[in-house]
Formats: sequence, structure tokens, C-alpha cells
Amino acid sequence: MNYRKVVWLVRKDLREALGNKFVVLPMLVLPLVLCVAIPALLVYLGLELGAIASSGAQSLERLLPLYDIPGRLVDPVERMLYVFLNYTMMPFFIIIPIMLSGVIAANSVAGEKERKSLETLLYTPLTNREFVLGKLLSSFVPSMTVSLVSFLAYFAVTNGAWYALRGSFVLEAVSWIPALLVLSPAASLMALGATLLVGIKAKTFLEAQQSSALVVLPCIVFVAAQLGGLVVISPLAILAAGVAVLALDYALIMRVAPRFDRERLISTI
Repeated sequence: MNYRKVVWLVRKDLREALGNKFVVLPMLVLPLVLCVAIPALLVYLGLELGAIASSGAQSLERLLPLYDIPGRLVDPVERMLYVFLNYTMMPFFIIIPIMLSGVIAANSVAGEKERKSLETLLYTPLTNREFVLGKLLSSFVPSMTVSLVSFLAYFAVTNGAWYALRGSFVLEAVSWIPALLVLSPAASLMALGATLLVGIKAKTFLEAQQSSALVVLPCIVFVAAQLGGLVVISPLAILAAGVAVLALDYALIMRVAPRFDRERLISTI
């Protein structure tokens, strides 16, 4: 395998992705809303105005016995915010790489069909393995980069606001480690594989993107189950979920790879 060719394909796809507003806007807006605006607003409203207790968020109170909350947090609002910011927000850092992987992968296959550039690419001296690896990396690398940067922004904004108002930090759950290092990449690969599978047949970027959005549904169910107390987030549970999703990723990518055959792809253009 010629990795220089793979790097060339990744760079080409990234240039095209960054030139598409339908790709760039989700990469900017989604992290800003989920990782900066929402946590900063929650911390301010909760700690300064006590609004969380009067807005229906007290439903989180039944989750408090399920989690290990630091003893220094005795105020009910602080305890609810701790659970929300450390555990309820965690699935959103699975949704971010899923959505971004789907958008970028849709642009790299179905988008190229729409722009009439895929056929030219298929006649380049890239092997099928180089082509598949390049398409995987061109979506996986930026989606995970944005996801990790988003968490750093979330960590800085949330802990910064909490420290300014209470003189301590709030984001300290150990579950963040397997969530970011195992489950988040696994979820990104799952969305990527599903989008590439759809993108082979899809004729337009929007068609592939809409079809791949179904991958987000399990995350929404997970959030609902966690809020209902049916699922308790812990490092071991997150690690087990990550390993299970990685197994699904392997099966999905093994299904996708043979379909990236030149003759098969050209026939769908």
C-alpha cells in the first residue's frame, strides 16, 4: 500500500469538505452550542439564579443516588448540575463525532458523485484498499479532532464558570476517559461505515446525509434511558459499550470495503 497516495486522497477530501458550507457549518455550530453555550448557561442559571430547580430539571433528583457525587456538594442544585454536566452531557460527545463523520463521509462519496468528480478519481492509480482507507481517514480524523477540541472547550468553559462562582471544579468523572478514548471513536467509525455504505448508492450529498442520520437514534434512546434511570453511566459500562460498538464497526467496514470496487462504483454514477 502506498501511503503517500492515501495522504493525497485525505488532503483532497479535506479541502473539498472545508469548501462546502453544509459541512463546515455543523463542524462549527454543533460544538459551539453543545459545548460552550449550553454548559455556560446551565452553570450560570443554576448557581446564580437557582433556575434549574424551578424549570423541571428537578427530575434529575431521582438520579442522584445512582452516582458518586463529591461530598463537598451539599446543595441540591449543585448536586443535580454535577450529575447533568458529568453524565447526562456525556452522550452528546458521542453524537458530535457521529454527526460530523456522517456529514464529511456523505460529502466524500455522494458529494463527489454530485460534483461529477468521483469517476475521475476512480481512474487514478489508487488501489481499492488505498481508496477505502483514504475515505475512512478523511472523515474519521477531522470528526475526532473536532470532538476532542469540543471536549476541551467544554472542560474549560464549564470548569472555568464553576470555579469563578464556587472556587472548585465540577468535571471530574472518570467515565470521561473511556467515553472519549474508546466509545466516541467507535461511534464515529460506525457512522462513517454506515454513511459510506449509503453513499455508494446515494445520488446526492443531502440524500446520503439524511440516511446516515439514523445512526444518531441509538444515542437519543441512550440519553432517554439514562434520564429515566434505566442506564447508569460508569467507566466499565462505557468501556463495554465501546468494545461492543468496535465489534459492530469491524463487521460494518468488512461489509463496506468490498463494495468500493471501481467497476461497481462507476456503474452507480
